[in-house]
Amino acid sequence: MSDGQVISGVGTYFALDDDVGGTLTDISTFLNSVQGANDQDELDGTNFQPGVADPVKNFIPGFSSRSFNIGGNWSEDAEVFFSAVNGKSGLNYQYGPRGTDTGRVKLSGTCSLLGYTGPQSSVSGITTFSARVRVSTRVVGTF
Repeated sequence: MSDGQVISGVGTYFALDDDVGGTLTDISTFLNSVQGANDQDELDGTNFQPGVADPVKNFIPGFSSRSFNIGGNWSEDAEVFFSAVNGKSGLNYQYGPRGTDTGRVKLSGTCSLLGYTGPQSSVSGITTFSARVRVSTRVVGTF
Protein backbone atom coordinates (compact mmCIF):
# COMPACT_ATOMS: atom_id res chain seq x y z
CA MET A 1 0.00 0.00 0.00
CA SER A 2 1.17 3.52 -0.73
CA ASP A 3 2.61 5.59 2.06
CA GLY A 4 1.41 8.75 0.33
CA GLN A 5 4.88 9.91 -0.60
CA VAL A 6 6.13 10.73 -4.07
CA ILE A 7 8.59 8.17 -5.37
CA SER A 8 11.81 8.25 -7.32
CA GLY A 9 11.80 6.40 -10.62
CA VAL A 10 15.28 4.99 -10.04
CA GLY A 11 13.82 1.76 -8.56
CA THR A 12 11.52 1.09 -11.53
CA TYR A 13 11.29 -2.54 -12.67
CA PHE A 14 10.31 -3.58 -16.19
CA ALA A 15 10.45 -7.13 -17.56
CA LEU A 16 9.62 -8.41 -21.03
CA ASP A 17 9.64 -11.86 -22.66
CA ASP A 18 12.75 -12.58 -24.68
CA ASP A 19 10.53 -14.29 -27.31
CA VAL A 20 6.91 -15.34 -27.75
CA GLY A 21 6.39 -17.99 -25.06
CA GLY A 22 9.90 -17.22 -23.90
CA THR A 23 11.44 -16.21 -20.60
CA LEU A 24 10.41 -13.05 -18.76
CA THR A 25 13.63 -11.01 -18.69
CA ASP A 26 14.37 -8.04 -16.40
CA ILE A 27 15.27 -5.22 -18.82
CA SER A 28 15.25 -2.48 -16.19
CA THR A 29 18.98 -1.90 -16.49
CA PHE A 30 18.56 -1.10 -20.21
CA LEU A 31 15.96 1.58 -19.49
CA ASN A 32 15.92 5.13 -18.18
CA SER A 33 12.38 6.00 -19.27
CA VAL A 34 9.00 4.25 -19.05
CA GLN A 35 6.06 6.44 -20.06
CA GLY A 36 2.56 5.01 -20.00
CA ALA A 37 -0.08 6.15 -22.46
CA ASN A 38 -3.82 5.54 -22.79
CA ASP A 39 -5.79 6.59 -25.83
CA GLN A 40 -9.52 6.32 -25.09
CA ASP A 41 -12.01 6.57 -27.94
CA GLU A 42 -15.00 8.87 -27.45
CA LEU A 43 -18.23 7.79 -29.10
CA ASP A 44 -20.89 10.43 -29.64
CA GLY A 45 -24.12 9.04 -28.17
CA THR A 46 -26.00 12.33 -28.43
CA ASN A 47 -29.70 12.26 -29.33
CA PHE A 48 -31.79 15.08 -30.70
CA GLN A 49 -32.73 17.60 -28.03
CA PRO A 50 -35.59 19.69 -29.44
CA GLY A 51 -36.56 22.68 -27.35
CA VAL A 52 -33.51 22.41 -25.06
CA ALA A 53 -31.96 25.85 -24.56
CA ASP A 54 -28.47 24.52 -23.89
CA PRO A 55 -28.13 21.08 -25.55
CA VAL A 56 -25.35 18.84 -24.23
CA LYS A 57 -23.47 16.11 -26.05
CA ASN A 58 -23.46 12.62 -24.55
CA PHE A 59 -20.05 10.97 -24.87
CA ILE A 60 -19.64 7.25 -24.29
CA PRO A 61 -16.22 5.71 -23.65
CA GLY A 62 -15.02 3.48 -26.50
CA PHE A 63 -12.02 1.27 -27.00
CA SER A 64 -8.85 1.91 -25.04
CA SER A 65 -5.36 1.69 -26.56
CA ARG A 66 -2.69 1.38 -23.88
CA SER A 67 1.05 1.46 -24.39
CA PHE A 68 4.38 2.22 -22.81
CA ASN A 69 7.02 4.30 -24.55
CA ILE A 70 10.33 2.98 -23.29
CA GLY A 71 13.85 4.16 -23.87
CA GLY A 72 17.34 4.08 -22.53
CA ASN A 73 21.03 4.34 -23.16
CA TRP A 74 21.94 2.08 -26.06
CA SER A 75 24.27 -0.89 -25.51
CA GLU A 76 25.15 -3.94 -27.54
CA ASP A 77 23.18 -6.11 -25.09
CA ALA A 78 20.10 -3.87 -25.48
CA GLU A 79 20.46 -4.06 -29.28
CA VAL A 80 20.56 -7.86 -29.25
CA PHE A 81 17.54 -8.13 -26.92
CA PHE A 82 15.28 -5.59 -28.63
CA SER A 83 16.19 -6.61 -32.17
CA ALA A 84 15.09 -10.16 -31.33
CA VAL A 85 11.62 -9.14 -30.06
CA ASN A 86 10.87 -6.13 -32.28
CA GLY A 87 7.60 -6.63 -34.14
CA LYS A 88 6.50 -9.61 -32.03
CA SER A 89 3.08 -9.98 -30.40
CA GLY A 90 2.03 -12.11 -27.45
CA LEU A 91 4.97 -11.11 -25.25
CA ASN A 92 4.46 -11.06 -21.48
CA TYR A 93 5.43 -7.95 -19.54
CA GLN A 94 5.63 -6.82 -15.91
CA TYR A 95 6.00 -3.24 -14.72
CA GLY A 96 6.69 -2.23 -11.14
CA PRO A 97 6.93 1.57 -10.77
CA ARG A 98 8.16 1.08 -7.18
CA GLY A 99 10.19 -2.08 -7.79
CA THR A 100 9.35 -5.66 -6.90
CA ASP A 101 9.10 -5.64 -3.10
CA THR A 102 6.21 -7.69 -1.73
CA GLY A 103 2.96 -5.74 -1.80
CA ARG A 104 4.08 -3.20 -4.42
CA VAL A 105 1.87 -2.52 -7.45
CA LYS A 106 2.52 -4.73 -10.47
CA LEU A 107 1.08 -4.04 -13.91
CA SER A 108 1.31 -7.11 -16.12
CA GLY A 109 -0.16 -8.79 -19.15
CA THR A 110 0.62 -9.34 -22.81
CA CYS A 111 1.93 -6.89 -25.37
CA SER A 112 3.56 -6.31 -28.73
CA LEU A 113 6.91 -4.59 -29.10
CA LEU A 114 6.73 -2.09 -31.93
CA GLY A 115 9.15 0.34 -33.49
CA TYR A 116 12.43 -0.42 -31.75
CA THR A 117 14.77 2.36 -32.88
CA GLY A 118 18.39 2.19 -31.94
CA PRO A 119 21.06 3.28 -31.84
CA GLN A 120 20.36 7.02 -31.95
CA SER A 121 23.58 9.00 -31.76
CA SER A 122 24.57 12.66 -31.62
CA VAL A 123 27.96 14.32 -31.42
CA SER A 124 27.22 15.93 -28.05
CA GLY A 125 25.01 13.31 -26.42
CA ILE A 126 24.69 9.75 -25.22
CA THR A 127 23.68 7.09 -27.75
CA THR A 128 20.12 6.00 -26.98
CA PHE A 129 17.25 3.77 -28.16
CA SER A 130 13.47 3.85 -27.96
CA ALA A 131 10.55 1.48 -28.50
CA ARG A 132 6.80 1.23 -27.98
CA VAL A 133 5.23 -1.54 -25.95
CA ARG A 134 1.61 -1.81 -27.17
CA VAL A 135 -0.49 -3.40 -24.40
CA SER A 136 -2.98 -6.14 -25.35
CA THR A 137 -4.00 -7.17 -21.82
CA ARG A 138 -3.44 -5.37 -18.53
CA VAL A 139 -3.81 -6.70 -14.99
CA VAL A 140 -3.27 -4.57 -11.90
CA GLY A 141 -1.95 -6.66 -9.03
CA THR A 142 0.90 -6.82 -6.55
CA PHE A 143 4.27 -8.52 -6.34
